[in-house]
Amino acid sequence: MSKYQKVKGVKDLFDDQMFEFKVVEGVAAKLAELYNISEIRIPEFEFTEVFARENDSSDVVNKEMYTFLDNGNRSLTLRPEWTAGIIRSVVENKLYAKPDLPLKYYYLGTNFRSENPQKGRYRIFNQFGVESIGLKSPYVDAEVIVFANTFMQMFGLKDYKIELNSIGDKASRAAYNKALVEHFSPHVHELCSDCQRRITQNPLRILDCKVDQKHESLINAPFNYEYLNEESLEYYASLKTILEAMNIPFVENPRMVRGLDYYSHTVFEFISTHPDMGSQSTILGGGHYDYLVEQFGGPEMGAVGFGMGIERFLLALKAEGIELNQTEHLQMYILVLDEEARVYAMKVASLLREAGIRVDMNMEKRSMKSQFKTVERQQAQLVALIGSSEQNDEVVTIKNTVNQEQKQVAIMDAVNTALAMLKDNEEEK
Repeated sequence: MSKYQKVKGVKDLFDDQMFEFKVVEGVAAKLAELYNISEIRIPEFEFTEVFARENDSSDVVNKEMYTFLDNGNRSLTLRPEWTAGIIRSVVENKLYAKPDLPLKYYYLGTNFRSENPQKGRYRIFNQFGVESIGLKSPYVDAEVIVFANTFMQMFGLKDYKIELNSIGDKASRAAYNKALVEHFSPHVHELCSDCQRRITQNPLRILDCKVDQKHESLINAPFNYEYLNEESLEYYASLKTILEAMNIPFVENPRMVRGLDYYSHTVFEFISTHPDMGSQSTILGGGHYDYLVEQFGGPEMGAVGFGMGIERFLLALKAEGIELNQTEHLQMYILVLDEEARVYAMKVASLLREAGIRVDMNMEKRSMKSQFKTVERQQAQLVALIGSSEQNDEVVTIKNTVNQEQKQVAIMDAVNTALAMLKDNEEEK
């Protein structure tokens, strides 16, 4: 075994695993295009204060960030989530001043969290997400939820439910936080150290505690809908009406608060109901946020978004027995029969690749039997045989491994011949 091993909680992606990721990312990008959502790319690290903002009690900020000092003694943090960095970019580049709102962006990339690795949970994980920034509207919230649901259905997922809640606006949250402090204060000494911190930072986060979830004080805590003001109730009611009209099924969960502190009004999660998913059943989560742009120095404006861990999504697919199409097999493999013909073979390979044909070739001195073993393993549809005679006559011998047809053609006709054979194979399927 090599003495060089990957760090605990990370994984290498290659071959079929990499293909699965590319399929998911490709569908995500295509669906985003249909919704007129543009891709955004931001740095993988930011100044720490981008994530560790005042009074943020989330576990992501308090316990899971990879933070370090650079050579200039500045505190930097590897990206634990995308939303904060995207809003930083929107404000810094004054994207909020564009005339047509909302701004709609999607992202694909890695996040970094120092947490306990387990099934579907990694210290470096890949995420797909969408942010719609600039309008406070239940219609925008609904569009993002519809987008996420469409994405699930494009892969054939069936065993999942959409959980929905409203945590209200600032006034509603303040009233609810006050009620929670009053409720939890007599019991706080019985709760975990995180909840003892949360009661002063953000008591709403106590409801999301995994350690004390069975504690009597959490079970009997007041529900937030009792403290929603009229505006928040109307916003939530409008969202539910829109989703019902769009035939999007949902279940209300009055205990849902989500893991990050910037949310307001709508919060939602897509949760797998398949038993194999166990405790890692949340596939996708997100919500509305009204105050984050303003916190970063921009104008007050609403926004909504979601994030989905691709690793977790692939687990959900496998739990339901949904297989992504396997990697496309090689279209042509070039057998080099004589060492002196190798450069000529490389020239033929380049011509074929320029025509969009997926080609590989033998690059070392091997027997024809050994090279044909590679053809079998790669399941190549076509074989080109190139030796000294082909080089001298400037021809290529092409064999179709599907129907055993074989032709020798001039090099200038190799592309058209190969394409015709591939078309024949496709028609015979």
